[in-house]
Parts: sequence; C-alpha cells; structure tokens
Amino acid sequence: MRHTELGNTPENSHLQIGEFAGLTGLSADTLRYYEKLGLLRPGRDGSGRRTYTEADYSWVDFLKRLKRIGMPLAQIQHYAELRAQGEATLAERMTLLCSFRGELEKQMQDLTGQLQFLTMKIGWYAAALVQRDERTAVCVSGLSADADSTGTESRTNIMSTTMLSGFERFDIKQEPPKMTLTAEGVTFDKQVAEQLGNPQRVFFLVDDDLKRVAIQGCDPDDPEGVDFWDPDDASREKIRWHHKVLVEKLQQMGQFDLKNNNYVMAGYLLTQENAMFFDLNTAQAVKLTVS
Repeated sequence: MRHTELGNTPENSHLQIGEFAGLTGLSADTLRYYEKLGLLRPGRDGSGRRTYTEADYSWVDFLKRLKRIGMPLAQIQHYAELRAQGEATLAERMTLLCSFRGELEKQMQDLTGQLQFLTMKIGWYAAALVQRDERTAVCVSGLSADADSTGTESRTNIMSTTMLSGFERFDIKQEPPKMTLTAEGVTFDKQVAEQLGNPQRVFFLVDDDLKRVAIQGCDPDDPEGVDFWDPDDASREKIRWHHKVLVEKLQQMGQFDLKNNNYVMAGYLLTQENAMFFDLNTAQAVKLTVS
C-alpha cells in the first residue's frame, strides 16, 4: 500500500484489521476504540470483517498528528463529524484548525519564554561554577607552597583548608552589578559595563511574562542597538538612560511605586550570550527621603 496525502482516492486494495494495525502502528483494540468514538468508519467484506483502504491510512495518520499536537478528543471528534459530511464543511474544518493553531502559537510563545529563562539560569550557574573553580585553583596552588623538609607547612595549609571548608572568599572591593530604576530613568553601575566588555551599544530585552529585562552587547553600528558605554568617558561610574517610555514600561511590569521608592536589582551575567539579565521580581525598594 502506497502512502498518499489525505483526500486521495482509495486504491482497490483492502486490508483487514491485523494488517492495518501493523501498518499504522496502532493496536487492533485502539482501531476498534476509534471506531466506537466515530473517528474511523471502516468498510466490511462479505464475511462482515472490517476492511481498511489507503484513505483510511491517510486519515489515521492525520488523527495521530492531531493527538501529538495536543488537540482535545472532543475537537477531534467534531472535526471527524464535519469530515464525514463532505465538502460542505470545508470552511468549518479550516476554521477549527485555524483556531487550534492560534492556541498552539500561544503555547509555543510560552515555551520559548520558559526556554529562555532556563538558558539564562544555566548561564548564571555556569558563571558561578567558573568563579568557584577559579577560587578552588587558587586554594589548591597554595598547598604546594615551599615547605620545609618535614612538610610542616604543607600539613598546616591542608589543616587550614579543611577547617575552612564551606567558606567562600568575599571580595569587599567588588560590588555586584546593579540596575537602579527611579522616576527619572534607569541607571547601570560601571560593573555592568565592565562584565559585558564595555559595549558601546546594547539591545534592551523585555520578558513580560516572567518580569525580567536584559541588556545584550551588540555591534556598535547596529541601528537597533541603544547607546551604552562611551569609550571617550572611561572615568564615568554609571550609565544613565533618561527614557520616559522605558520608565513607564518597567513601572508597569513590576508594579513599582516610583513616587516613594527607587528600586535596585542585581545583574546576572550570561557569558555565552554576552548579556546580563535583571529580575524585577527581586527588586529591592529604597525609600526616598524627604529633606
């Protein structure tokens, strides 16, 4: 039996249920169940046994696709009923499929957002592991310091390392990268630019569903980028954007009270993407003082 597209004229060949089950990958019980639901309408031979044609094969293949993409059984049954009525229901069938396609597109958008979130989180962990391994390498190299012939110094280093297991080095000179939102605009600390390699222009990315924003370094000549780091003003400690539209967007996303507070968010570096994201859900409110 040759595989053809749905709607082609059936060939003269007819298969019994066992053969048809082997061809479709469905069990005979499943085929009978589909028939009970009204999804399949096999013919009968002279002995009353079910027979299936090439058109039945194409139809079952289509049903399997509808199931794989998650169409509810009730909708599949409705589609099958419309199909049984012939060409008079072509428009209705197209409308049903278009409607479900819209639902699939929404699901795909949501999954894309979730995938991006996981990618960012994995990038954060990757960066954290790299930093941890660098610290570990420094500690291990210290164990091989010049020791006396008795190995006393090495044993002391090993004992100290064991006693300090679980501790991490805290660099009090290095502030974490931060973004600050005020009623006047958005400010990025110098550390944000430094960790991104001081890009002259960036893309500003928004994730409405998860309430996150990100900046990503781009080509200095990219017209869609936004001015960021000025190499002629390397002494500048902060990058400020005074964009009213941006402030309103972030205020709406985070439901921020900018009349009474500023909001500070830590940045998470995504090395592979040359980007840094900020989670609005973790923003720390800094109450404005009235002088």
